Amino acid sequence: NEHLTSIIKVFTKYEEPFCEIRQSQKGMGISIKLPKVKKKDIFLNVSQTSIEVRASSVFRDESKKKILKVYHKVIDIPSCSITERTTADYKNDDLRIKVPYGKIKNLQQ
Repeated sequence: NEHLTSIIKVFTKYEEPFCEIRQSQKGMGISIKLPKVKKKDIFLNVSQTSIEVRASSVFRDESKKKILKVYHKVIDIPSCSITERTTADYKNDDLRIKVPYGKIKNLQQ
Protein backbone atom coordinates (compact mmCIF):
# COMPACT_ATOMS: atom_id res chain seq x y z
CA ASN A 1 0.00 0.00 0.00
CA GLU A 2 1.46 3.36 -1.06
CA HIS A 3 0.15 5.21 1.95
CA LEU A 4 1.75 2.81 4.41
CA THR A 5 5.11 2.83 2.69
CA SER A 6 5.16 6.63 2.85
CA ILE A 7 5.03 6.56 6.64
CA ILE A 8 8.39 6.06 8.27
CA LYS A 9 7.83 4.25 11.53
CA VAL A 10 10.30 5.38 14.14
CA PHE A 11 9.95 3.17 17.18
CA THR A 12 12.04 2.86 20.23
CA LYS A 13 9.50 0.24 21.24
CA TYR A 14 6.92 2.10 23.27
CA GLU A 15 7.74 5.47 24.72
CA GLU A 16 6.75 5.94 28.33
CA PRO A 17 5.08 9.33 28.74
CA PHE A 18 5.78 11.73 31.60
CA CYS A 19 3.39 10.89 34.43
CA GLU A 20 2.64 12.67 37.71
CA ILE A 21 0.62 10.92 40.43
CA ARG A 22 -0.89 12.66 43.44
CA GLN A 23 -2.71 10.90 46.23
CA SER A 24 -4.94 12.12 49.02
CA GLN A 25 -7.36 10.45 51.41
CA LYS A 26 -10.13 10.94 48.83
CA GLY A 27 -8.37 9.44 45.83
CA MET A 28 -5.64 9.49 43.24
CA GLY A 29 -5.04 12.14 40.58
CA ILE A 30 -2.93 11.18 37.57
CA SER A 31 -1.60 13.56 34.92
CA ILE A 32 -0.01 12.06 31.78
CA LYS A 33 1.61 14.16 29.05
CA LEU A 34 0.78 12.90 25.54
CA PRO A 35 2.30 15.40 23.07
CA LYS A 36 0.69 15.68 19.62
CA VAL A 37 -1.90 12.98 20.40
CA LYS A 38 -5.54 13.33 19.38
CA LYS A 39 -8.23 12.32 21.85
CA LYS A 40 -9.55 9.64 19.48
CA ASP A 41 -6.11 7.96 19.51
CA ILE A 42 -6.08 7.34 23.28
CA PHE A 43 -6.98 3.93 24.71
CA LEU A 44 -7.70 3.77 28.43
CA ASN A 45 -8.28 0.47 30.25
CA VAL A 46 -9.23 0.58 33.94
CA SER A 47 -9.17 -2.66 35.93
CA GLN A 48 -9.46 -3.34 39.67
CA THR A 49 -5.67 -3.27 40.06
CA SER A 50 -4.31 -0.93 37.37
CA ILE A 51 -4.89 1.69 34.70
CA GLU A 52 -3.38 1.15 31.27
CA VAL A 53 -2.93 4.05 28.85
CA ARG A 54 -1.97 3.56 25.20
CA ALA A 55 -1.83 6.36 22.66
CA SER A 56 -0.37 7.03 19.25
CA SER A 57 0.48 10.09 17.23
CA VAL A 58 1.47 10.61 13.60
CA PHE A 59 3.19 13.88 12.79
CA ARG A 60 5.85 15.35 10.50
CA ASP A 61 9.34 16.08 11.75
CA GLU A 62 11.59 18.96 10.61
CA SER A 63 12.48 17.15 7.37
CA LYS A 64 8.76 16.59 6.58
CA LYS A 65 8.95 12.83 7.21
CA LYS A 66 5.94 11.24 8.88
CA ILE A 67 6.74 9.93 12.34
CA LEU A 68 4.65 7.50 14.38
CA LYS A 69 5.02 7.72 18.16
CA VAL A 70 3.39 5.17 20.43
CA TYR A 71 3.00 5.79 24.15
CA HIS A 72 2.28 3.18 26.80
CA LYS A 73 1.94 3.41 30.58
CA VAL A 74 0.55 1.07 33.25
CA ILE A 75 -0.20 2.50 36.69
CA ASP A 76 -0.98 0.30 39.68
CA ILE A 77 -3.88 1.51 41.80
CA PRO A 78 -4.76 0.66 45.41
CA SER A 79 -7.35 -1.99 46.23
CA CYS A 80 -9.55 0.65 47.90
CA SER A 81 -10.09 2.39 44.53
CA ILE A 82 -13.64 2.74 43.21
CA THR A 83 -12.78 2.04 39.58
CA GLU A 84 -16.41 2.40 38.39
CA ARG A 85 -16.23 6.11 39.26
CA THR A 86 -12.90 6.79 37.52
CA THR A 87 -13.02 9.84 35.24
CA ALA A 88 -10.67 11.08 32.53
CA ASP A 89 -10.29 14.38 30.68
CA TYR A 90 -7.91 15.29 27.86
CA LYS A 91 -6.91 18.89 27.09
CA ASN A 92 -3.73 20.52 25.77
CA ASP A 93 -1.77 17.24 25.48
CA ASP A 94 -2.54 16.43 29.14
CA LEU A 95 -4.60 13.38 30.13
CA ARG A 96 -6.00 13.78 33.65
CA ILE A 97 -7.43 10.74 35.40
CA LYS A 98 -9.19 10.80 38.76
CA VAL A 99 -9.65 7.61 40.75
CA PRO A 100 -11.75 7.99 43.92
CA TYR A 101 -11.07 5.84 46.96
CA GLY A 102 -13.67 4.01 49.00
CA LYS A 103 -13.64 3.91 52.77
CA ILE A 104 -10.95 1.73 54.27
CA LYS A 105 -12.37 -0.51 56.97
CA ASN A 106 -10.61 -0.64 60.29
CA LEU A 107 -9.05 -4.09 60.66
CA GLN A 108 -8.78 -4.11 64.47
CA GLN A 109 -9.60 -7.39 66.19
